[in-house]
Amino acid sequence: KLIQADIDDEDVEWDSPLGRAYKLSFEALKRLVAWRNDNDEDLLWDLPGETTD
Repeated sequence: KLIQADIDDEDVEWDSPLGRAYKLSFEALKRLVAWRNDNDEDLLWDLPGETTD
């Protein structure tokens, strides 16, 4: 939720080097979650923002 709020923030300069790096890291997290869900993997660590509840 926090990452999506940052993405929706109109004041963020997404065309800057830092903005592009942030978007790439967000895309990598989305792909990792999708891969883990598709492969039914039980990883030993949580992704940022995940809880074990």
